[in-house]
Amino acid sequence: SLAIRRAALPADAPLVRRSESNLARLLVRRGSHDVATGLIAPVLAQRRAQLAADHTDRVRIELVEAERLLRAGDAPAAARALAAIAPTRPDPASPLSAQRMQLAADIAEARGDMRAALDLRTRALAHLRGIGTAQQTQAARLAIDLARAHLATGERATAQRLLADAERVLRPALVPQAPAWAEWNRLHAQAGATPGPVVRATR
Repeated sequence: SLAIRRAALPADAPLVRRSESNLARLLVRRGSHDVATGLIAPVLAQRRAQLAADHTDRVRIELVEAERLLRAGDAPAAARALAAIAPTRPDPASPLSAQRMQLAADIAEARGDMRAALDLRTRALAHLRGIGTAQQTQAARLAIDLARAHLATGERATAQRLLADAERVLRPALVPQAPAWAEWNRLHAQAGATPGPVVRATR
């Protein structure tokens, strides 16, 4: 846990930095905005004081802050925060570029620009798949998001293919109660997709 790592490691240890960013992102996505802000603000101030603008650990928490703004309902502020984040050092194996594109897609969708969102998510998925097996689960979750976007534009065949791709990765990796499966089942039914049975939660 973050508390254990903070007690055992220096404050600037990479494991501590990564744990802080991961916890902040989890809080943001759960809607715990006040708690997330309380964690993000000091961490962000520390990163900005200690790290170069393009340092991976700084970019990681900057992305979380931009996502917090978006989920709090302020898409313009989120767009400004995202635009201000420095490009990271080139690293084909890093998922940060995909995270940046995913967030840009979410902002575009919030503004009603579905085509831009679709293009950004397509590029993000291609990047994650290019990294390899380490990002398979994240790529599968993004494929579900992308399938939803294709269904919104009437492209059922593409949505069906994406859902089938996601299923192959997620079925052995997640329990049936996982939230990703609820969304997969909903889209599977909406698309009229045939590959694989509906995943049902068990008691």
